[in-house]
Amino acid sequence: MQARSASEEQLQEEKTDHKKARNCDLYYEGKIICDLKMDVFKKNRLEHEFLESKKVYKIVIAKVPVMVRSEICTLPGCTDQERVDLGDCEYDHGGYFIIKSSEKVVFGKKRMANNFVFFSRKKTEKNPRCAEVRSLSEEIPNPRRFVIQMI
Repeated sequence: MQARSASEEQLQEEKTDHKKARNCDLYYEGKIICDLKMDVFKKNRLEHEFLESKKVYKIVIAKVPVMVRSEICTLPGCTDQERVDLGDCEYDHGGYFIIKSSEKVVFGKKRMANNFVFFSRKKTEKNPRCAEVRSLSEEIPNPRRFVIQMI
């Protein structure tokens, strides 16, 4: 079964509940809508001749996933008790996305860039200034990390 967009599934409804998106193999998403103004020109060798101007309203330029319990979620103003009364789990804190009925989480992974010097200050040590290099060469496959403390 191919996943469908919640907005394609129910054209009459403005917002799809995240519970329905989770249970019906849908995306829990929002639309990015803009108004567009187009100026049409005819290009000659020496000049551009203006022909007409068109305005198109409410063009959907993208669909993006909506984070559950974010400000643009379907129940932003409800208290925890109201959410439980509507069928949400009382332990659900949100912070995830629903894509094809699966809960997906985005997390950042921090890694130092190779062959750059990073200066930092450590508050707990006797010599707080530190320079750090993660060195990577083409001959050696594993990166080497050097820490230099300033005295």
